[in-house]
Amino acid sequence: MNTLQRLVALAAITSLAACTPAGEDGEDAGGSADVGTQDASSGGEDAGEDAGAGEDAGAGEDAGGELGAIPTEADALFSWLQAGGYEGWAAESAVHSSTGPHGQVRTFIDPSLEGSLIAGAAEHPVGAASVKELHNAGGLLGWAVMVKTDVGTSADSWYWYEVFSTTSGAGPVADGNGVGLCAGCHSSGSDHVRTPYPLQ
Repeated sequence: MNTLQRLVALAAITSLAACTPAGEDGEDAGGSADVGTQDASSGGEDAGEDAGAGEDAGAGEDAGGELGAIPTEADALFSWLQAGGYEGWAAESAVHSSTGPHGQVRTFIDPSLEGSLIAGAAEHPVGAASVKELHNAGGLLGWAVMVKTDVGTSADSWYWYEVFSTTSGAGPVADGNGVGLCAGCHSSGSDHVRTPYPLQ
């Protein structure tokens, strides 16, 4: 799907999201309501915000450590990753060498983060997320995940997770907010997001 098609699809989601009662669309929680609305003419910014960090974002925080459909608790997140919960998101076209320490990767971004990147936002909304598949010559070997859990642009406003296994979620090398191992590299990104956009 090219960028124009993606924007048209996001605009369609926006028209459905407009029916959401005030206070349930996640914008206040993210502190970034203007990310999607200030440039609505570009055709999809608030669609990304509503789709990824929308009404489920507020409800999800009260439902077992989740923001929207993205768990922020290690065991639940691992199961979600195994099930391919992220596979419908916008994604890089192929596995490639990471510019960081991740080796061979392919990155997926949820609609909320995509909308925020399209808008050029300096702060991404609560609920925004990316999943980085970690690969080697044998195929998929694990995942690195970041989920925006609070307002602000500090590393503490992101939940970080990384595991080098696809069969057991035990022993992740990162699991929590503000993990220094992740924050050090990601501090150079826009609100800690280093993935180039548009996705390659």
